[in-house]
Amino acid sequence: MLLLAFIGLALKSIGLVKPENLSGEFTGFLEFYKSHIVVDQEKFHIDEIKSIEITNNDYYGKPNGATGFASSLSNGINNQILLRFNSGISKSYNFELYNESDMEKVEEELFSYYSQGKIDFFELVKILKIKSKTEIEDFRNKLALLK
Repeated sequence: MLLLAFIGLALKSIGLVKPENLSGEFTGFLEFYKSHIVVDQEKFHIDEIKSIEITNNDYYGKPNGATGFASSLSNGINNQILLRFNSGISKSYNFELYNESDMEKVEEELFSYYSQGKIDFFELVKILKIKSKTEIEDFRNKLALLK
């Protein structure tokens, strides 16, 4: 009985250090530029976009709370960008984040989208993971200086 418990613990430990397997494949990249966004080689000009929403709460290696023998680390693919176009069409894409703070790398482009009215202030705060009231006010002041 003790041997079975030890084997179970060892198998669970392996799941703790190895992220979930992908059930499919990723193609292309999500690229941000001040004048456009590229998704898997498809280019969308900012002027064509009415609004942008981004959900970026997942990253590679994030604890996912799984129990049993399944991996308890995420593969980082549970993120999404939703582009709403002036034409009324919407397009949604999933993307992978490797690090929790990867969206900070495109902060300048996100600021540009905000200044063009494509991203709401609170959406931008959510994307950049700004949480405390003080940080939000400091961020609001920073954005006011950039306009």
